[in-house]
This record gives sequence, structure tokens and C-alpha cells, in this order.
Amino acid sequence: MSGDTRRDALRRAGVAVTTLALVASIVVGALSGSRAIGDRLTPQARASLDAAGLVDVRVDLTGREAEVSGSTPRDLARAVQVVDTVEGVRWTRVARADRDLPTGAYVRLAQGRAGLHISGSMPGAGAAATIKGTAAETFATPVLGDLQVDPEVDSPEWVAQLPAALADLVAIRGLRLQVAGSSVAVGGSVASAAGRRKVLDRLTESLPGLTVRDDLRVAPGRLPSDAAGLLDAVTVRFDRGSADLRPEDVVVLDRVADLLRSHPDVTIEVGGLAAPGADGLEASRRRLVVVRTHLVEAGVEARRVSVKSYASAPADVADDAETYRRVDLVVKES
Repeated sequence: MSGDTRRDALRRAGVAVTTLALVASIVVGALSGSRAIGDRLTPQARASLDAAGLVDVRVDLTGREAEVSGSTPRDLARAVQVVDTVEGVRWTRVARADRDLPTGAYVRLAQGRAGLHISGSMPGAGAAATIKGTAAETFATPVLGDLQVDPEVDSPEWVAQLPAALADLVAIRGLRLQVAGSSVAVGGSVASAAGRRKVLDRLTESLPGLTVRDDLRVAPGRLPSDAAGLLDAVTVRFDRGSADLRPEDVVVLDRVADLLRSHPDVTIEVGGLAAPGADGLEASRRRLVVVRTHLVEAGVEARRVSVKSYASAPADVADDAETYRRVDLVVKES
């Protein structure tokens, strides 16, 4: 390469480096300016939302563009109008994650490692507290998030029915649930096809009038699919006023004990709904203990069999209804 050619190449490289540095400087300056504008406008937007009574709405600004999130569709629509009036804001929109929220009462549940995330809109504080508290008790896990209270939404029948229906979902791993309008959508994984059928049948029974849509996957754990299917299919039923096992259920529980002895790493929960009041809880626990005792006496280690009474069904269900007189087995480790 000649001296002139080398000098031309170096000159061109120098121009390119200078151009890149200039572009980078412009980009950094724009980003810094955008952050500064956002930092200046955010307190004004927050103050406007608070003054409008929209304290639950979150607002985020990127430069002069605002996004609102974290509340009911009705309040988010109002928030867009409020933030748009803040001087300096170019436009406001609802965050993408909140754009498809139902317009009436709804509940969403999503199970993760940190706990059960809950969101939704309820017509009253009592209904919201009952559903959230029942979820925490039924799934024995922290409940993250909250249910917004919007007195303007209707109160469909499923609002009162949902707390008891949660007991039908404890066998689902990675639960995803949405109840809204006239439908319930459920997703996650279960250990067997029998478990999937039971979940769908129970939801249809406990939330009558709602269309059940499912995205449940069958994903067995360490148990073979036929063994998981046996456990998932078990439902022990008791006669009215009785805590005695029926002969046919004794046969089934003996098979369950054989299976559990063959798989010493599996633990189960013996669970059932309790009728309202102390008498209902006592009756439920007597039946749960009878099932557990039979399994332990058949050779299953006591530490591997726990018992749990789930939240009561709606008060308009008779105290001796079949829903209170049945016991299910849920695999806790497989």
C-alpha cells in the first residue's frame, strides 16, 4: 500500500470513528433528556391521579409518553384522560398487559415459585377478602397482588361460589385461572388424564352456568401414568351423618396403600370441603382422619399422609350435601 493510499484509509477511518462517536453522543443525550423529562412529569401525573381518586393506578413515563396500569378497566380509562391533561404529556395509553382486562367482575390466578399471584375486580371488599383469604388457605402459599374493588361492576353468582371451587384446583401444577363473565379458563399441568377429567367435572359442578375452557396438560411426575391415574380417580364418599368407610371404598384405599408402599417418595394430602360452622368442620375432619387412619394402618408411613379441610361452599348448599361428604387424594410429591 502506498503512502497516499494509507493516509486516505486512515482519514476515512478517522471520519467513521468521529461519526460513530457523534451518533453515540446524540443517542446518550436523547436518552438522558428523555429520562429528565419523564422524571419531571411523573410527580405531576401522580398528583393528578391522586387528586382524581385514582390512587391504585400506576403511571410510568418515557419522556413525554405515559403508560397507566394496575387497576380496573374503568379506572384505567379515566386515568388516560387525567394524565393526558398534564401539561407536557404528549399521549397516554393503557399498558399492554392491562389492555385485554375484562370489563366486569373477574379474577385471575397465576401460580409461581414465589406464591400465587392474584388480580381482578370485585364488586365489594368482603368478596375480595374472602376470595384472597381462601386462596391463601387452600393453596397454603403466599398470595401476591390484590383484587380491586369496583362497586359499579355487577356481582355474578360465581363470586360467591368461587371460594369453594378453589379446592377443586389444588392438584394443578403451575395453575393459571381466569373467571370472568360467563366463562372460566383453567390451565397448568396435572399428573393424569383422570386428574384432568376430575378438575373439569368439578369446575362444571361448582361453577354452574359458566362455560369451562381448559388448557390443562397431562404431565406425570415420578409416578407412572397408570399409578397417577389411580390416585387422581379416587373419591371416597360417605353416607349422611356417617364417618364410616363404605366397603367399596375400603377396597380402593387398600389399592392406594399398596401403591404408596411401592413409591416411598410420594406423599399425599387427604382433603375435603367442610360445611359452614364448627359442626361442619368437625364432621369433615372426622372423615378425613378415617381415611388417613386406614392408609396408615395399611402400612403407609403417617408422615406421608396429611389432612386438610378446605373452605366452605356457599351457604345455600345444604349442610349434608354430597359435596361435603366426599374426600379426595392429592399427590403432594411425585
